[in-house]
Amino acid sequence: MRATEPMNLSFLFNERHDRYLTEIRQRAHELGVIATQEREAPEGPRKALTTKRLALVDWMEARRAEFKPRFQAQLALTPRAGRKRRSTPR
Repeated sequence: MRATEPMNLSFLFNERHDRYLTEIRQRAHELGVIATQEREAPEGPRKALTTKRLALVDWMEARRAEFKPRFQAQLALTPRAGRKRRSTPR
């Protein structure tokens, strides 16, 4: 699967969440492409790419703030029976 192709996660999430995750994935791919181009670009075009990259970073940060509330139901999965939850992170 290519990074820019829509993901079909309807077996896990509703259609609205699926579209939301696909958009995040596509923008993350765009961010990576721009960062690569930015490193290799001459000074003039580099400034435009930097502006574009920073706008994408701002967009990603806004999505990060809303991610947990949006997916609260999916994040509340319980551990498998017979396994204890770790009290400290790995």
